[in-house]
Amino acid sequence: MRTYSDSCGVARAMDLVGERWALLVVRELLLGPKRYADLATALPGISTNVLGARLAELGDSGVIRKRRLPPPTPVDVYELTPWGAELREVVLGLGRWGARTPIDPSRPLSPASFALSLLTNFDPASAEGVVARFAVTVGGERFVGAIADRTLSVERDHDAEVDLELGAGTGVGAGASLAPVFYLGRPVDDARREGVLTVHGRRELLPRIIGCFPLPEPVHPHADRTPDPTVGAAGAG
Repeated sequence: MRTYSDSCGVARAMDLVGERWALLVVRELLLGPKRYADLATALPGISTNVLGARLAELGDSGVIRKRRLPPPTPVDVYELTPWGAELREVVLGLGRWGARTPIDPSRPLSPASFALSLLTNFDPASAEGVVARFAVTVGGERFVGAIADRTLSVERDHDAEVDLELGAGTGVGAGASLAPVFYLGRPVDDARREGVLTVHGRRELLPRIIGCFPLPEPVHPHADRTPDPTVGAAGAG
C-alpha cells in the first residue's frame, strides 16, 4: 500500500481509503453488506483485479470484513466494520460538497448512490410539516425513507409498509432515471409515460417528498476571481 508518509490524521486516513475506488466501495456498503458480484455490478468501471485489491486493502486496514451468511443463503458478503461505518458522515459530507458541481444525468447512478443522495440532499427546513414513509425500488434494491420531525432515515428494506411506492429500472445505473425527477425538475408524468418511473400509493405526497431534497447552490469556481488588468493588454493597442 502506498503511503503519504505524513503524521497528519488526514494523510493517515488517505493512506487507508485514498486509493482510487476505495471510498466508492465504502459508499456501496454504507447501507448494508454486499456480495463481490454486487459490488462489481454497482461499480461498472472497476476491473476485477482492482476491486479485489481494494477489498483486500480495506480488509487488512480494518475498514471492512468478509462474512459468510448462514443458510439458506450461505454466500460470502463484505460489510463495514464498526470503525469503517464511521466513514458514513465523511462520505455524506463529500457527497454534499460534490453535489454543488454540475450533475450529468447521462452517467450511471448505482442504487446505493441514489439512496445516499437522499441523505446528502435532505433539507430539514423544506421538510417542515412533512410526515411520510416512502420506498424506492431501483436496480432491484428497495430502500425505505421515513420523513418526520424534519429528519430523514433511509434503510434497505424489502418488506416495510409505506405510504408511497416508487419504482425505477432494474439496471445498475437505474438511479440516474430518478435523479432528474428528484433533483432537476423533470415532471413525474413525463417519467411515468416513458416507463422509467412507477408510482403507487398516496401520490399526493410525492411533490412534498421531492421538495425535501433541493440541490445545494451550485458553485462557480472562478466567480470571485478578480480580473487581471494585464491579461489581453498586450494586444490592446
